[in-house]
Amino acid sequence: MSNHREMEHADGFELLQIDAHGVNGEGFLIRIPASNTGKDLQQEIASQIPQKPGSHISLQHESNKLSLRKSLKEQGFHGKVALSYVYTKVDFAIRVEIPG
Repeated sequence: MSNHREMEHADGFELLQIDAHGVNGEGFLIRIPASNTGKDLQQEIASQIPQKPGSHISLQHESNKLSLRKSLKEQGFHGKVALSYVYTKVDFAIRVEIPG
């Protein structure tokens, strides 16, 4: 039988339990290795929620925006982590200023 500690360190890496919630209060749990990046987590969450055309999701832990390039461990995540996600509009317009 496995205990909680063994699940956290399965196969030699730490598994995080992420409690992800949207602004509407709906949420779900994800287990993901602490060595994964914020981008990996963003993609995992995006695969679990309805897509909205012209938008992507931003992730926030407490009052900090999640870094997409750093590993979750580098960002101080251990054990159980609660975070929120929000849809943000993607601005496809390119603004060019013409001198003159």
